[in-house]
Amino acid sequence: MALIDRYIGKQVLAATLFGVLVLCMVLLFGNLFKEIRPLLVEQGAPLSMVLQFVLYVLPFSLMFTLPWGFLTAILLVFGKLSSDNEITALRMSGRGLGRLAVPVLVIGFCFCFSCYWLNTRISPAAKANIAQLLFNTASRDPNALLQEGQLQTRFEGQKLLIEQRVGERLIGFHLYQEATETQPALTVHAAEVELDFDEGSKILELTLHDATIETLVSDGDQQLVLVKRMPWRLDLSKVGKRREKANQLTNPELDQRLADPNLSKKRRTQYTAEKRKRLSFSFACLALGFIGVPLGVRHQRKETSAGFGLGIAIAVAYFVLMIVAESGGEIPGILGDVILWLPNIACIGLGLFFFRRASRG
Repeated sequence: MALIDRYIGKQVLAATLFGVLVLCMVLLFGNLFKEIRPLLVEQGAPLSMVLQFVLYVLPFSLMFTLPWGFLTAILLVFGKLSSDNEITALRMSGRGLGRLAVPVLVIGFCFCFSCYWLNTRISPAAKANIAQLLFNTASRDPNALLQEGQLQTRFEGQKLLIEQRVGERLIGFHLYQEATETQPALTVHAAEVELDFDEGSKILELTLHDATIETLVSDGDQQLVLVKRMPWRLDLSKVGKRREKANQLTNPELDQRLADPNLSKKRRTQYTAEKRKRLSFSFACLALGFIGVPLGVRHQRKETSAGFGLGIAIAVAYFVLMIVAESGGEIPGILGDVILWLPNIACIGLGLFFFRRASRG
């Protein structure tokens, strides 16, 4: 490896590490404020949960911060090399911009393997652990699951909304229960509800006052029943046992589900699309590397804030394209693959175009 390759590679790796650390801190604090703050303040969750939450969020955040930090590092390093006229000196020695980009693309290709490992093994398991951790903490105080003004969907097949809570009484209770094989869907409204929790059986006993029960029968008709006082039970032992989400299953787990001949067509499409999306997203570092080198040279700025801002803007545009592409990822065949790979193709195409322009300059 040439001296210049080691020189550029070390600078890019060091800047990537710094960028990943900064971006991870931002995402961690954002997630802590969004998910943990209500539990700490309103439910008195232990501080040890914060440490667990951080450990689970870190691998998930690396999915985004590693490509993001890599792009920012390229912009900063090549912008500084260009502004210090080191790019010009290297060109005069016979090294073109494409040759100078080789260590960057090699590092980006290596990062692709890391991202693939994160996307297919670590991140899905971390997402599942985060969901379970939040439920376990919330269920320490079952009554706290019923907060006023918050739509509660953790109860299996049921959605709850409380207008107001006064101690152990709920004012304005609304419940929607999904249809099952044995009973139709129904909605329940109660003016007031009293709470009682049996910790041994994990059953939350509700006493509904002035309740209205509306049953939605199969032919579209509605049956309305008015009840002065009636009991209602919520089984907390089933809370959190939600339907499997494709993004919370590792690739080996997805393969196990796909091997089931009785798997529904809808699920099979979702699981297949998730695997294809993970493979495409794993090449984000390489795709962003193609566009980062010529843009870094072109802007010729020393200011780290400018390079950091440009990296954020490009990464946001890439991630937005990836989110849009996900909507077409469930299309079977080559068309679905093309849609999912479109953000990578666009970045590489623009990168080659900018490479050509920068090489002529």
